[in-house]
Amino acid sequence: MAGQGPVWRYAVDTREDLLESVRFMAVHAGLVVDDRTSARWLVIGAVMAAQAAAIRVLSEAPMEDGSRRNPLFLIKQCCDEKRLRPPFTLTLSNADLARLKGLIEARNAFIHPPNAGWTLDLAPLPRGVSAVTKVVRHLATVQPTAPARLGEGEQESLDGALDHIDTAMDFWLSQFEGPAL
Repeated sequence: MAGQGPVWRYAVDTREDLLESVRFMAVHAGLVVDDRTSARWLVIGAVMAAQAAAIRVLSEAPMEDGSRRNPLFLIKQCCDEKRLRPPFTLTLSNADLARLKGLIEARNAFIHPPNAGWTLDLAPLPRGVSAVTKVVRHLATVQPTAPARLGEGEQESLDGALDHIDTAMDFWLSQFEGPAL
């Protein structure tokens, strides 16, 4: 129509959201040891990836309004045999759930910083990010439900990115001194 400018829209499906979030994580996982500013983007990408993986496998079940916005709720739903039947059920330790909760809290701090800015202890982040790769690997690679399956090239790309992230987190973790996390 005359007088209207272009319509700017960005549409993304959960498959693309998952793949792009993991690729984004992989880039920042490779940078974070030398550039601590990448920690912010790694954490944001990690939470997005876990959320996208969970939404993909839970997509056929009805969900409460707002539940898609709560990554920890979604991940716990994937751990519930009533919501995601074996062998698709995600199994996480209490330690992994606590790490994921800490990562989500870090993401929230990054997205909604207080007026004075923020300071964040980076030492727990490698284990939190590794918990995310565990979630994504199980939901998208090991036991994907039918709607969550990726194409062969996409699967290889995802697996390679997850391997890169795990290697980077192992190296990053080795750089911290002190008691085990």
